[in-house]
Amino acid sequence: MASVNQVTCEIRSYSREFKSHQHDFGQFLFPLQGSLDLQMKWQEIKLNSDYCFYLPPKCDHNYRSIDRNEFLILDIPTHYLPEDTSSMYLRMDKQWASIRYLLLEEAKNEDSNSSLYKC
Repeated sequence: MASVNQVTCEIRSYSREFKSHQHDFGQFLFPLQGSLDLQMKWQEIKLNSDYCFYLPPKCDHNYRSIDRNEFLILDIPTHYLPEDTSSMYLRMDKQWASIRYLLLEEAKNEDSNSSLYKC
């Protein structure tokens, strides 16, 4: 099970084959291009640019993308999260689009002394 000690913000792409895992941190997924198929015990979604998605820690999930894709990913250690969190499938309204834009600009800024760690 993967874990992180600091907030990580980076752009990632996903393969066509289903992969499965869980992690010890919360994760926000902001689509930039393409879509991502996500399967959890209680929910299956096709995440595209109209929505963003939050995966809580220790949530088993399968994922794949059958098209060209790019996602802005924010990994959040549990010490920054409330004790119990659950998944959130949210419409990409103006506020979430603004947050995505700010995070994307942060991820692109290589000379930043920000507290966001970029891999």
